[in-house]
Amino acid sequence: MFDFHLLFDPKKETMVNLGFENYFTDKNFSFKPSKDKIILIETINENDVQKGAIIYPYNGKFICSSNLIRSVAEKKAAIEIPLSPIFDMGQFEKASFLASARKILKLCVKYSAHYIITSRARNEFELKSPIDLISFGVSLGLSYDQAKMALLEFPKMHSVKQ
Repeated sequence: MFDFHLLFDPKKETMVNLGFENYFTDKNFSFKPSKDKIILIETINENDVQKGAIIYPYNGKFICSSNLIRSVAEKKAAIEIPLSPIFDMGQFEKASFLASARKILKLCVKYSAHYIITSRARNEFELKSPIDLISFGVSLGLSYDQAKMALLEFPKMHSVKQ
């Protein structure tokens, strides 16, 4: 099981106790093409998608088009669905985020695009166990096996050796 954390570096023992075999922090990511780092791109434009990159479809709000998902599938990239942003949202914004995440995952399944569910925790209190993230995926309309793939198989395909 894998997880991503961009704003802090959790203790390895904490991550192991939660059930993760590996996790990535900001030192593992690059926002530009790189051979030894995971490429993370925050975009809603299908022309910005790069081969093997992880795409965070955010532009003031969490949105995605079918063109972006098709581009992700064609270029063997992956869409990131993070949990932590909903912690700071109001009710309407949270409902909109969850509806968008559900739509994005539906499109990913339809076009066979990879998707990765992460906690994207900003501190140790936002860390979630793999079963919590799988439950989040299931609540967004994935089957248990699809949600598990989002934490296990797809991240392996898009990660680099540490």
